[in-house]
Amino acid sequence: MSKEVKAALDNWVPYRLYGEGNYQYCRWLYLGNDPIAEPFFDDTVSKCKSLPANSQLRRCCSNLDILPEWASLTNAAEPSAFIFHVSRCGSTLVSQLLSLQASNIILSEVPFFDQLLREGHTKNSMPAMLPVLQAAFRLYGAKRWP
Repeated sequence: MSKEVKAALDNWVPYRLYGEGNYQYCRWLYLGNDPIAEPFFDDTVSKCKSLPANSQLRRCCSNLDILPEWASLTNAAEPSAFIFHVSRCGSTLVSQLLSLQASNIILSEVPFFDQLLREGHTKNSMPAMLPVLQAAFRLYGAKRWP
């Protein structure tokens, strides 16, 4: 079954957190075959929502608890840098310069990461949220090209 799950996950990422209490789930977004090149991930979401896989009446959702298992099936690049920023510091310029090299995966201001961090902080459950956050990093860092 893992081969089927791995094939089904190709070019898909969790992009929005939903739910309350103990039931948390995420909605998935199909990225298509193009590289992520927009300066901010919200722009990527807007662009990808027009793809046929994302514009159908059905919604692709999963429970958060499954993310670590599914992420383990993904061939992902390990993060080598995180750029933390404040407004008008030049981080977008640095990110865009790094994205010029095709071997880099640049994700700028991914709302899903922020939602997971806020959820862990709000519920004072960051240790429980950490495996989910690591899985999200792995899913977003999937090697989509050689």
